[in-house]
Amino acid sequence: MKKTRSTFWVMPTDLNPFGILFGGTMMSWMDKSAALCAMEHTERNCVTLFVDQIKFHSPVNVQEVVDLEAEVVDEGMTSILVHVTAKKRKSTEGLSKGLLVADSIFKFVALDQNGKPTDRWIKKINDPKMPLATRFE
Repeated sequence: MKKTRSTFWVMPTDLNPFGILFGGTMMSWMDKSAALCAMEHTERNCVTLFVDQIKFHSPVNVQEVVDLEAEVVDEGMTSILVHVTAKKRKSTEGLSKGLLVADSIFKFVALDQNGKPTDRWIKKINDPKMPLATRFE
């Protein structure tokens, strides 16, 4: 399944009044990462249909780095599920040092040229159960 990574450096403008990363900023970063993963997987424009509860495990401070990993975990006829994890680290540390700070499941719908949900992105070529005439539609 498709997997993407995104990285953000937490700046003072990303903080809430308590001096930690604003939750809405994290949610936005996670949604963008999940959307990119969904669009790269489907090779279509996708829109967010549903977000499962976002669990915030630990606060993120200014000048820390947030590494997001988005991975397609399931696909239906017109939608796909993308799991996103967010880990924090110091900018001087490598990726392996990250501490889990948030995770969630995002559901996306692939759109056709008219902005309507479509299943035309599903890779039918390698599905032996599909009639040969429909595999290449």
